[in-house]
Amino acid sequence: MKKLSLLFLIFTCVFTFALPSAQAEKYDWSDKDYNFKGISTALVYDLDASQSELSSDLVERTLNDEYMKAAARPGYMLFTRDAARHRISQNSGQDIDQLEKAEPEKAAALLKQELPKTVRIYIRTQLMAYEVNYVHVESQVTWESRNEEETYRDSDGHTYTANHWVQYPVVHPAHDEPAARVRLKFTAFDSQTGKEIFSREEQRVRSDSDDPKGVFRRICESYFNDLKRKINN
Repeated sequence: MKKLSLLFLIFTCVFTFALPSAQAEKYDWSDKDYNFKGISTALVYDLDASQSELSSDLVERTLNDEYMKAAARPGYMLFTRDAARHRISQNSGQDIDQLEKAEPEKAAALLKQELPKTVRIYIRTQLMAYEVNYVHVESQVTWESRNEEETYRDSDGHTYTANHWVQYPVVHPAHDEPAARVRLKFTAFDSQTGKEIFSREEQRVRSDSDDPKGVFRRICESYFNDLKRKINN
């Protein structure tokens, strides 16, 4: 039993060493008096990536697509900025784009007046960090085990085979380990009052990973899944 426990411990240590680790930091705030159940429509603005240093416009468009997929999870009728403006133009009988060029103050007043008639809430999200950093890791030694077979011959010439576990050291050389870091801030507002109703700022760091896109997707899905729970509860 002692041998079995030791082997399990060795396996656990080696397996844990091989797994990438994650660090998370999350801050939430929500208006406890707000009626989330009444949300059936939402305006979701495009991802604001102005605070991050993305490598190209293509990366930004790709992330915005991932963001919009997650934003549809609550099941409300989702309006993009352009779709909401088009609906307001239809309902008001005035072309918002043309009015904005000719009389920007009048256009802003019209948007403020008509937005609550179009959607119940609107959501703005900032991408604050999207990067891969490298951390130098010194060389390490871990112990692993393998099953070896040995053959014995007794004094009468009979051959026997026995198996036993052998421990051996594995040297992991020094290397630079990637760590994907993503930070996002989500803010949902009531369209009638303009007041904040549900906000979150979250950062995740995934060590031994050079894929910030996967981290980004999981953060977005987490926020909109929680918004969905608020609407459905």
